[in-house]
Amino acid sequence: MSRTNGLDQRDTKTGRFVTGCNGGPGRPQGSRNRLGEDFISDLRVSWAKHGREAIENVVRNRPHDYLKVIASLLPKELSAEIDVSISLFR
Repeated sequence: MSRTNGLDQRDTKTGRFVTGCNGGPGRPQGSRNRLGEDFISDLRVSWAKHGREAIENVVRNRPHDYLKVIASLLPKELSAEIDVSISLFR
C-alpha cells in the first residue's frame, strides 16, 4: 500500500491525489472562457486583414486543402426531397 504525503495529499508512489482530496483551488473561474474569447478576437482581426486574400491564395495553391475545409463545414448527413415532373422530359 502506498503512503500519502500529508502536505498535498498525494500518493507518494504514484503522485495521484488521494480519494476525497480535491487537489487544490484549480484554475480561476472563467479562465478557459477568456482564452477562447481572446483566440476568437484575434482570429476576427486576422480575418478582417487577410480573409478574402487568404482564401484566394489557398484556392490557387492548395485546392485540395480548400476542398477539405469546405467538406468539413458541410453537415455529415444531407437530406433532400426532389420533385420531378415528367412533363420536363417531353
